[in-house]
Amino acid sequence: MPLLTAHGLHKRWGTRVLLNAAALHLEPGEKIGVVGENGTGKTTLLRCLAGLDTFDEGEAAWRRQTRVALLEQHPRFRPDATLLDVARGLGRSAADAAARAEDYEAAATLGALGLPEPDVRVDNASGGMVRRAAIAEVLLSGADVLLLDEPTNHLDIETIAWLETHVAGLSAAVLVVSHDRYFLDVVADRIVEVEGAQLHSWPGRFADYLAGRAEADALAGRDAHKRKQQWKTELAWLRRSPAARTTKSQARIDRALSLGEEVAADGPRLRAATLGIEGTARLGKTVLEAHDLRAGYATDGEAHVVVTSLTLALKRGERIGLLGPNGAGKSTLLRTLTGEQAPLSGTLVHGEATRIVSIGQDRAGLDASETVRRAASPLGGDFIPLPDGGKRHVTSYLAAFGFAPEVLDQPVSTLSGGQRFRLLLARRMLEPVNLLALDEPTNDLDLHTLRLLEDALLSFAGCLLLVSHDRFLLDRVCDRVLVLNGRGGCELHAGGYSDWRERQDRAGQGRKAPSVAGGQETAGQADGAVASGAEAATDAEATTARDAHAADAPPPQAAPPKPTLAEDAWLDEVEAHIERAEQDVADAEAALATAAAQQADHGALMAASEVLAGATTARDGAYARWQSLEDKRKAWQAWRAAQRGGRR
Repeated sequence: MPLLTAHGLHKRWGTRVLLNAAALHLEPGEKIGVVGENGTGKTTLLRCLAGLDTFDEGEAAWRRQTRVALLEQHPRFRPDATLLDVARGLGRSAADAAARAEDYEAAATLGALGLPEPDVRVDNASGGMVRRAAIAEVLLSGADVLLLDEPTNHLDIETIAWLETHVAGLSAAVLVVSHDRYFLDVVADRIVEVEGAQLHSWPGRFADYLAGRAEADALAGRDAHKRKQQWKTELAWLRRSPAARTTKSQARIDRALSLGEEVAADGPRLRAATLGIEGTARLGKTVLEAHDLRAGYATDGEAHVVVTSLTLALKRGERIGLLGPNGAGKSTLLRTLTGEQAPLSGTLVHGEATRIVSIGQDRAGLDASETVRRAASPLGGDFIPLPDGGKRHVTSYLAAFGFAPEVLDQPVSTLSGGQRFRLLLARRMLEPVNLLALDEPTNDLDLHTLRLLEDALLSFAGCLLLVSHDRFLLDRVCDRVLVLNGRGGCELHAGGYSDWRERQDRAGQGRKAPSVAGGQETAGQADGAVASGAEAATDAEATTARDAHAADAPPPQAAPPKPTLAEDAWLDEVEAHIERAEQDVADAEAALATAAAQQADHGALMAASEVLAGATTARDGAYARWQSLEDKRKAWQAWRAAQRGGRR
């Protein structure tokens, strides 16, 4: 019997119809991912299902005695409540019911979510800390249904990895609104898309949704010439996903690929096919160089170091992602590298031709009382002066950032978070720029805007410094990642997130539950860092809590390493790789035979022999890698199948 049966759902927000005769059902243990553009009513849907709001019409019937827990995007608790109170369900009022979880279990869950100091009060904690405590509250609630509204927002990558594994293994049913494609692909059994005031259900994982959506759009004849390359990239990704490799699924994806090459994943309802990000200043020989850079900040005369020593040379066109746990100092380092704050010591050099545009998490730079039109054109008038000396009509310019003409006279205060980011980006791109610095740009963006941002960053002619917890974005756009450990250390790695994760797994470091260094992530310092003195003790406490919790309640079988995107891409083209390797060997053998027949000198013969030896080694290595990656892929698929089978 379903936990939820809902039909005839109507909901209006002002003059906008969010739901019109919509229907939804939820089975016990089912995991549903909810997607859709910003403003389509995803949050309103969860609030209505949780009883915090009501549908205008229709019936949403829960099975008797079904317990429902809601994670809101901006939860509120008593200022004097501790994070432990919040996790135990005692953080909202003095009249809260008795604890639903033991202190120890709550403290251990907080530690896994990066909060090793459970006695911090809400009024002394940052918004990110309070939100993580709210996640712990929902996970520990014992509810039959968890309604999660953007649970990965403002979490670091390690915490997201822990959360997705934990949620996927829960026996409770889950309805989760998220724009994190990795998270949805691991967690969801079904995708529900909010579009056109309806709830469209797509069975299977996020990859299956992409394939099904592509096929439906293609059959509907939707034009997609502007988004052809973007859609091909998305499909190429989903073809590499493990669950897509059954004969039936692969056939469907292949059919979607052939149908969808000329269609967009999102159809014609989207007004913008690109974001207008262009490099408008020529790069010089030197872009940015740091030598023995020490970065941090000072409070009350005390220095808080986030990076003790960094030497870095940013190359032309290079894109570097900054990774690390919350509190490691990613934002502090980014502001230091862009010159917004001075380094504690060391040398920072910007090239004479370097022109930096930086957008922080706070989205500062917009006047909420101005209209969208005036915010984009501070000087007023219908035309906007461009960095190259030309000009462009404000309507045309803002259309390149996804703003329809009817939105231009609305006040900035009415815009969603994603719209504000696009507007701020439009305004800042009127400056000469060849180095773009973005701090968590994906916060509050829907999936469509995320795809536009990815493509825009890939086509940007300049350099990029990117702080992000979006693993897919980091994989797509970054050439290197700079990883901060939260204790002043940092390492530079080639490739994106998955390449770095593969090296971590190979080194046996695995996915450890993260902790905030020193527990001093306070309000206004969500990406600050702490002095090194308290780090060892804090890490030891967090590790002890996690180990004890693991002993008390053994977790499910640990996940084997998941093939990275790069590995999956290599496997999908393995025949071509092997064929090239065999051809290289054949060419080298022919060259050696020719040199011998021509009685070439000893040096030429030795050189040809070395080429053959190298080609043979490369071919043998390709075969060995093929076997190794196939074993890795099969182990991951078997674990995923066991996880999904075990929770039904």
